[in-house]
Parts: sequence; structure tokens; C-alpha cells
Amino acid sequence: MKGLFLVLCISMTVLATATTTKNVMGNVFQSFLDLIPYINNEMKFRDSSNEALIRKNLHKLNDAFSNAKHLKSFASPGFKPSYDVIVEHLEHTVETFDSGNKVFARSRLKATAQICMSCHVQLKSGASTNIKRQLSKVGRSSFNSDYDYADFLYLTRNYGKAEVFYRNEIRNRILKNRKLRKIQKGANTHYLDYTIDKSLRRLVTLHTRINYNPSKAMTVVKEYKNNKDISLKMREELEEWEEDLKTWIKNPYKGKFSSKKELNNFLDKYLRKIDVDSVADGSEDITFLVASGAIYRYLNKYPKSELAPELLYWVSIVDKQLSFNYLYSLSSLYLKQCISNYPKSKFARKCLAKYKSDIEFGYTGSGGTFIPKDEKDEITRLESLLKK
Repeated sequence: MKGLFLVLCISMTVLATATTTKNVMGNVFQSFLDLIPYINNEMKFRDSSNEALIRKNLHKLNDAFSNAKHLKSFASPGFKPSYDVIVEHLEHTVETFDSGNKVFARSRLKATAQICMSCHVQLKSGASTNIKRQLSKVGRSSFNSDYDYADFLYLTRNYGKAEVFYRNEIRNRILKNRKLRKIQKGANTHYLDYTIDKSLRRLVTLHTRINYNPSKAMTVVKEYKNNKDISLKMREELEEWEEDLKTWIKNPYKGKFSSKKELNNFLDKYLRKIDVDSVADGSEDITFLVASGAIYRYLNKYPKSELAPELLYWVSIVDKQLSFNYLYSLSSLYLKQCISNYPKSKFARKCLAKYKSDIEFGYTGSGGTFIPKDEKDEITRLESLLKK
């Protein structure tokens, strides 16, 4: 089911930005809606009688996305990394399906939700009447859980309804927690807190990164922070969020920057002073959520800003940290874009250093550091850009 989000992200973007492709993408969108029963059911996805239909729509989607590269919205600093990842991911998914590995192909589709969210949270609201009509036909019965349906609503920008179903998920999991504790007679027993935690993170993200309203985020935190049916670790995190949100409620920042001066003041106060190597504990998560929304909006409005290389650097830092709990990380892609697009900027060297550090960390284990040849070649290529 989560594979649907991939298509919704790109389809709605294209429909909102290019009227010449509206009819084509409308047909593509409808074809993917027809795939919902197969993506959500492994046996139907693997059934040979459905193979032709699935293959036809996968290729149709792949071709449509590949041919959309000329659209200006996908070339902007905020969108391009997400778009590149999604296109490559879908191409590999098609190849996997065509090779006969349907189980893996379905898994790849389901794994795209976080990638899509990284892109989708940047979009302006709005979709064609036809798309809205088709979306309204997709109901709760098409999904396995309230959480999956809430994520669908979240990605299609139906935030009010998404919040309702995230809360439904939390309530239902809490009820199951209580029943489980009675059965096992254990006060500390919890039932799949994963979706409770994810739902709470989505709600806070909604009111910090997307629709900036820290007071509403605070309402969410206060509602759940003392609920002993929620894991102790999550409650401790809610307490930390509460303290951070108090600061943002008093802050003059209103969700966007009206000038470069305001942006510079924001960077000075909240990002430039941060030690990027000491934020893995989540202590800056609320600040990062607010900052990511602010920076994305600025980058997409002013893609040629002289601050773009620095903003790409900070987006990469923020993305890497938030990916642990919130979104799919596009950090390395933002760093590479910083280097490739702005090789003369002082931040290009900073981005390169961070990229090399992340690669080394990622390939270091108990047996030492073993960086694959293709990664070494990519580092060499990036280094060469700075020497030109």
C-alpha cells in the first residue's frame, strides 16, 4: 500500500505544475489507483493472472516519471534529490518485477513512502478537481490499518483527516496494550508501540514542518505525555518536545522568511551554532523540523539564492538526523548537489568533507573500514569538481 504514495507524490506535483501533462498524468494516476488491491495483497501481486496488468501500469508510471524531467519544479534545489531518487527507485522496481522477483518488487514499492514524504512535504497544496474526486474514492477499507490510511491522507495533503486517523491508531493501540497487559499480567507490556511513536511524530511534524503552528504541536504533546499506556521512552521524548515547543511558541518566526536578512538571522540563531556531530540524541529535532520546513520553502521560492549552497548543506544535516525517526534521508544527495552546482562556494568543500565522513562512517564496522570501489570513484569525481 505504501507504494501508492510514490505515485501520488509525483502525480500531484506534475498536475499542479504542468497543465500540458494533466490528461496524461490523470490517466497514470487512475491506473495506479487500480493497482491498490494488488500492492496491498501479496498473493494478488504474485498471481500470474494479474501480471500483465501490474507490468503495464508499472511501465506506464516509469515512462511518465522519466519523461517529466524537463519540468522546472523538479529541477529546483529542494525537489531534485527527491525526484532523482524516486525515478531511479521506480526504474529498479520495474526491472525487478520484469525479472520475475515479484516479492522484492512489491517490497520496493512499499518502501518508497519515506522517499515520497521527503518530497511531498514541500509541495504547495492543490490538485485538479479530477484528482480530488479520485482521491475521495480511496477509503479506509483499502488499507490494513488506521496508520497506513493516515499516511495516505498525509501524503495527499488531507491533513485534517490524517490527524483523525493517526489519533485513531494511537487510541486503538493503547486499547490493545491494556488487553495485552491483562493477559500477560505485566505492567510494562506494550503492543506494537512502533505505530504509536510514528503517529505522534507525524502529528508533531504536521504542526512544525508543514503547517507551522507550534501551539497545536504543544496540544498534541500535552495530550499524550502523561499517558502511561505509551512507552516510557516515548513519554520522555514528549517531555523534551514540550520544552522545545515552548521556545517556538514565543518565537517571532511565523513559518516563512520575508527577506534574506530574516533567513540569515534564523541560521545564526538556530543552525550555525550547532555542533552537527552531537545531535544524534534528538535534542535538536524540533528545531530541525521547523528549520527544514523553512529552508525548503525558501529554496523552492528562491532556487538561485546566493545562500543556496549553505542551505543545501543544512538541509543535508537536518535530513540525516530526522531520517532516524521521521523521513527517508536524502542527505548525501543534497551534499552532492551542493558540490556539483556550487563548486566555487566555500560550502562545497564543507559538503565534500561531510559526504566523505558519512561514507566512511557508513562502511566502518568491527573489522575496519571497507569502502566499495563505486563509492571511492564517486568521491574522486566530486573532488575533481573542486579542482576545476
